[in-house]
Amino acid sequence: MRFVKFIYSLIVLILLLLSVLDSTAQKGWSVYEDEVGAFSVKVPIVPIKQAQEVLEEVEGEEVTFNIQMYISTDLVNQVNYIMAYHDFPLGYFLEDKETGFQVTLEEIRQQYKVISKPDTIFHQGFEGRRIEFIIEDTYYCELRFYIRGNRVYKQIKQYLNKSSIRTESDLFFESLHFSPFNHPDFIDLNPESESFSLKVFEKFKEVHDSVIDDQSYIEDVHTIYSVNPNSGGVFSLE
Repeated sequence: MRFVKFIYSLIVLILLLLSVLDSTAQKGWSVYEDEVGAFSVKVPIVPIKQAQEVLEEVEGEEVTFNIQMYISTDLVNQVNYIMAYHDFPLGYFLEDKETGFQVTLEEIRQQYKVISKPDTIFHQGFEGRRIEFIIEDTYYCELRFYIRGNRVYKQIKQYLNKSSIRTESDLFFESLHFSPFNHPDFIDLNPESESFSLKVFEKFKEVHDSVIDDQSYIEDVHTIYSVNPNSGGVFSLE
């Protein structure tokens, strides 16, 4: 569930952008909507979209997390706004929501100077956490993140100037809206050597495991995993 490590490289990216972007191009806040991510949020300027693959070891296996990230910079006040989300890799799902919160919070504590206790927050009925921290003793950040099923959403407000005035209320955080997931497409799957067929999402995988148990009549297990690309929800048939 690593995500925050990428923030520091974003600082360099945004500082470079500030040197070439004209602040007069900033017309005012507007709503940015992402149908696949199933959210909308108000931002000061049309965001730059970034995608990153992060390798993690889960249960002894190396898996890839695909992180979708949207960066919008308030050029006048030099405040960076980051919206991001990721699903769990195919075949994995979040069993314990509290563990998901604690893993992210602990990663922040290990890497940055935390200046607030984590707060439990709710948005549209979804539980989340809020925490403040500083990168390189210079860049103040506020992180709010939520767990929505098998998908994690993160919002970061990042000041790019020590003299920036911090505000308690913020249109970026307050305007976040979780929209309904789009209906997914299905494909037909006819598993080899099986007498049945089923419909699955485009992303799926089949796992065959042998059972070594003298007390069981089962010799092998065939499991099919499929993930809904629009929600991150994982479905399995064993």
